[in-house]
Amino acid sequence: MLPLTEIRDLEVMRQIAVLLERENAKLHAKVDTLLTELAKLRSGDGTPTVEQLAFLRELLAQRERTLFGASSERRSRPTAAEPTPPVILICRI
Repeated sequence: MLPLTEIRDLEVMRQIAVLLERENAKLHAKVDTLLTELAKLRSGDGTPTVEQLAFLRELLAQRERTLFGASSERRSRPTAAEPTPPVILICRI
C-alpha cells in the first residue's frame, strides 16, 4: 500500500477513510469486550465500574483527538464577516 502522502486520488482516500473507520469501530468493540473481561477477572462479579469505563473511554477519545484532531477535514473555515485589515506600505525616497 502506498503511503497516504503519495495518494492523490480523492476517491481512493475516501475508501481508505471508510476502511479505517470500520477498523476503528471493531477495535472499540474489542476494547469494550476486553475491559469487561478484565473487570470480571479482577472483581469476580464481571461488572466493571461505571467510573472505570468512563475514564477509559475519555482516555481513548483524548488519544484519538491527539492523533487525528489537527488533520481532520471538519475544521471551521474563516467567515467572510471578518475582513482582514488592509496593508499600507510606506516608502521613503
